[in-house]
Amino acid sequence: MKKLLIALAALVVLASGVWIATGFDADPDERPRPEAPAEPDESEPEEDPAPSTAAAEILSHRARAVMDHDRGAFLASIDPKAKRFRKQQRKIFDRLTSLRFGRYELEVQTGDGDLARREHRRRYKSADEVFIPRVEETYRFKGYDDADFVSNLFFTFVLRDGEWLIAADNDLGKRNRTERNLWDYGPVKQTRGKNVTLIQHPCREAGCVEIGDSFMQLAETARRRIKQKWKGAWNGRVVVLLTSSRREVRRIIDADYAISNFAAFAYSPFLDTGYSPARIVVDRATLAASPPDFVEL
Repeated sequence: MKKLLIALAALVVLASGVWIATGFDADPDERPRPEAPAEPDESEPEEDPAPSTAAAEILSHRARAVMDHDRGAFLASIDPKAKRFRKQQRKIFDRLTSLRFGRYELEVQTGDGDLARREHRRRYKSADEVFIPRVEETYRFKGYDDADFVSNLFFTFVLRDGEWLIAADNDLGKRNRTERNLWDYGPVKQTRGKNVTLIQHPCREAGCVEIGDSFMQLAETARRRIKQKWKGAWNGRVVVLLTSSRREVRRIIDADYAISNFAAFAYSPFLDTGYSPARIVVDRATLAASPPDFVEL
């Protein structure tokens, strides 16, 4: 993926005079005198990087921190004034690093420009500048995805004392809403099968039904049936997200229609290069109440 990091450099050339002595008999006052060394030009003050350049660098470090499991680096770019957001991001980091990613990257999309408006500058009036770009989050689950899954995020970057920081990811409301995933709603654990991986919230409340090996066996059986009939390109591996509520289902698939009549949803964001790898999203309560033959379908 192309990177937006821009390296700026300045080259200063100094000229010096050279004195060549032509003889010692000449009058000392008539001898050529060495030219005084040229005074070096004063260096131009370095300009602050463009907001998109600074944002790209921050996001590159943030993505690397996820892959390296470096919490300090991940949180270093968070605005200290955004205490609630920082607390939430600490939790997000722990949830992300509990999963096995083969790839995780964040990239600013400059074609959309700056989405910050007057209302956002008023909201962050103590900041020198405010910048809200569209950011693409791309990742692959190791061993299951053979292409990038892509989500759109909308981070608010603020400039304070010459430093760009991230202050929020939900300032644009519904018109440009950060896409949410399972780990935005609570801790997650990943169960890895041969061709199916299940990501779910661990049970922490009385009455919660833990979904385990029996579901994985059913999912493998259903996958084989689909694999026999599927004619399109597919590596035959499946990622299942098990939510704890229909509200989570609605936000993950970004549904604005009634979903109560559905037991599961398969969705895949469309990109210029084709569809992202599919995800199957299931509500835990619906799954627990469904017979095995219904689940296989």
